[in-house]
Amino acid sequence: MKRLIVALSLGSLIWVGSVALASAVTGPEIDKANATIQVAATKVTAIQCPGFNAGGVNAPYETWTFGWKGTETNTPPVSTNYNLTGTFTVPKVTWTVDLATGRGVLTGTATLKNVPPDGSKVETIYSGALTLITQGIPGQDAAGNDAVPARGWMNAATYKGTVKDGGNLLANVEFEINPAFGANGQFGDANPSLGIPDYSVWTNHQAC
Repeated sequence: MKRLIVALSLGSLIWVGSVALASAVTGPEIDKANATIQVAATKVTAIQCPGFNAGGVNAPYETWTFGWKGTETNTPPVSTNYNLTGTFTVPKVTWTVDLATGRGVLTGTATLKNVPPDGSKVETIYSGALTLITQGIPGQDAAGNDAVPARGWMNAATYKGTVKDGGNLLANVEFEINPAFGANGQFGDANPSLGIPDYSVWTNHQAC
């Protein structure tokens, strides 16, 4: 009888251990993310410089530097573990445009923060690289549309509290940038597309 009890106890221990082990193993999770973004520009500066087109052809360039601050609003239904509504900022935007072709590259670090439902300390939801390919010169569109279309990519680490949690927001983003350098943008397939072409470039990552 004693042996039977020991055997059952050992079996129980093995079974419990296997359950504990299984519960500790994580599996993949991929959630749809959808939101709209509205930002205004701050402290806009500009500088022009000579540069090049393909084949070493001289071309004029201009770089604008400014900040973006505004709001991001989650597009229903909520489909991630994160609150995608809050304050959206890009403290330093660098936007360089080939003035001969109108093609440009805009870069910065995008951050979303919000206040938890319990009203406690403001939390970072995500923060990471924003890259947009643009077509047009602010306020100088020949077709009379002063909004410069932009399409690109956001790769931002997600946070729990003040610590990165190992996840990322990966988003194809569309923006329309107005002559005052503010913008409306969005990501996710729950939002109607802005109809912006899939722009692409090669760049040496230099600015004026």
